Amino acid sequence: MSALLMDWDQFVAEFYASPNDLRVGEVQGLDAWLDMMRDASSAVPRRPVVVPFRVGPQSGYYALAADRAQARVLRTYLAAAVGPPLSNFDGMSVHDRPRQGDLDAVATRFAGGDSALVFVFEVPPPVRAMARTELEGLLGRLAAIPIRSMVLDAPVGRLVGDFNEACAGRRRRAAEVALERLLSDHRVTARNRLFLQVEFMAAFEEWEQLESLLEASDLLRLNRPALVSDALARFVLAAVIPDSEANDLPAVLAAFGALVPATSSIRSQQGANYYGLWAVSCGESVIDVAGRVEAAGWSAEWIRATLGGGSRHDVDSPDPYERARLAIEQGRLDAAVAILAGLEPRADLFPAVLRLVIAVGSAPAIALLTRYHDTFGAPIEVAHHASQVSESPPTLGDALDRLADPVVVADQREACLRWLREQGPSRASAGELDSAAKVLRDLLGRPGPVECDAVIDASLDLATELRRCSDDFANFSDFGMAVLELWAFSSQAQDRHRMEHVINLTLDVLTRGLSAGQFSEVVEYLRACWDPFLSDAHAEMSIDVVENLLYFSPAGTQPVLPFALPILSRLGSHNARRIGRTTFDVARVLASECGLELEDFQQEVDVEAPVEVPSAKVLIYSLMTTASARAASILLGRYPQLEIETRDDHVGTDRLRQLVRRSDVVIITDRAAKHPATDAIRVELAGREPVFAMGRGSSSIVEAAEGALMLL
Repeated sequence: MSALLMDWDQFVAEFYASPNDLRVGEVQGLDAWLDMMRDASSAVPRRPVVVPFRVGPQSGYYALAADRAQARVLRTYLAAAVGPPLSNFDGMSVHDRPRQGDLDAVATRFAGGDSALVFVFEVPPPVRAMARTELEGLLGRLAAIPIRSMVLDAPVGRLVGDFNEACAGRRRRAAEVALERLLSDHRVTARNRLFLQVEFMAAFEEWEQLESLLEASDLLRLNRPALVSDALARFVLAAVIPDSEANDLPAVLAAFGALVPATSSIRSQQGANYYGLWAVSCGESVIDVAGRVEAAGWSAEWIRATLGGGSRHDVDSPDPYERARLAIEQGRLDAAVAILAGLEPRADLFPAVLRLVIAVGSAPAIALLTRYHDTFGAPIEVAHHASQVSESPPTLGDALDRLADPVVVADQREACLRWLREQGPSRASAGELDSAAKVLRDLLGRPGPVECDAVIDASLDLATELRRCSDDFANFSDFGMAVLELWAFSSQAQDRHRMEHVINLTLDVLTRGLSAGQFSEVVEYLRACWDPFLSDAHAEMSIDVVENLLYFSPAGTQPVLPFALPILSRLGSHNARRIGRTTFDVARVLASECGLELEDFQQEVDVEAPVEVPSAKVLIYSLMTTASARAASILLGRYPQLEIETRDDHVGTDRLRQLVRRSDVVIITDRAAKHPATDAIRVELAGREPVFAMGRGSSSIVEAAEGALMLL
């Protein structure tokens, strides 16, 4: 359901003003008609709204749908009720046809800014009464039996995956859209909605909003996923502690507690820092804590520099079992494992040890559990859980190897996938990605049946989690290349959803830097699997990939041509309307840059006319300079009255601040959404909101700019 950008009264006031010659209160029957449409607009779910207009000798109706699904059905109903000869209705929305002026903009704003939801048609004078009668009948039937269409909800797991991908890729607008879908989905519990909001706010460092959310919820009392706890740790270090006095630190830490109870729960460097801060504040040695953090693959420099020497702050209890109990109570689970490992096993502690090991999952914890099990045996229920913990894969490579085995039963496969989700990031930080990459490459030459698709999906999910956690995992690029190679030469499932995950992983690997030979391999991987996506429906996605490959190519356009040529050569006047004007314009520019002399690109193509926008100053802030330059060129070609500046400053320079202050619209692309200069942009906007593009490519920038300009 589209969000209304104006209420009904505002819509009526703006729509029935110049250039519309109809006036409320002056035309017989208009007030009663608008009362009927007011009811339709406020119905739940919203019904279509149809309003009359007259501009000079032309008169007709605007029909506004509530969402894309309703628009498809409304198109059919209107064609049946008032199609030719009663009107010139041809099934095209305002998005698909030349604009008529101010009334289109007003109607589009009432439709939530989506011009594909707005239809307009003229009615010849001799049949106006007949057309009105038909529309009254249609609207009456819709009031009695609302438009219904079959909409299949995507699996919640897929929606969450899209959200995770957007957060991992720092694609703010895409993350907002995914979050909105999840928050409105009845299948997502209230607790999980809360967790998703925390993850979003932390991913894009919306600390003020996160503080408000904490004040209005019991989040700190809930049992939370590791990513949510890590997000809270980042919030404390970034927004709470810097604003606190030094003597307030104990109270701050006490308020938030052990957000990161074990090194296996660390999901970012800030999480590692909080882990050390809490442990030392509870009396642990800086040397011991720093050693555990480094053994888990994270840096301990901040811990040593901030927390000083290696002496304990508090005196230990003389009873070591009491020290272990206190460590568990304070959430210092690694310390509890270390203490219990040096003590004689006690039967009464077996259940506590089991819970401790399940929470920690480290090698020392599993060794402790094995020792207790060998000493006492265990009750059946404890033995069952103990065997599950002991059977956990020792490394990432072992986990992927198990998934590849076709004889593994469903329960074991699910347990392995759960282990990868929960323990994968901590294992990767310990340097196991190289063994995982080796397993993936070995699968290509393994004789006999192999469940490659299961391994590919698990690896893509693991890569997403790693990108959300950190940018500094050693050997990530090699692991990503191994995933792409396995996908390219063994995958049997080439659906769009998986392809989008592959594209995101590809861009992340390219961002980290590849040699010319590795870049050519990546292009070959994509080219080998792209045939199913050589269609008009996937043209926008294909053009975006071409643009990104050109940006990262270490040797110009030549290495990209094997992939780009089949995509660009199939575009022309015959399918320009189907793929959309913006995508077509970007493709035309890319083809020229690649030196392609395609006849269709040298002709004027009949595509939809551009939206009408006012004169305005536009600033495009993007780290992908070629995309912002292409977008600026396309926008100026459509709207010569615009003033457009592009910037890629890495800090808040004086020039950037000045441009922000004088700009009517500021566009920020995905990767720039968390860049340090973005903070300066927000300050200079002084309460105004920037516009975040859905992606980093030229098409996303152009569409974001046009959408923002229409609302000026």
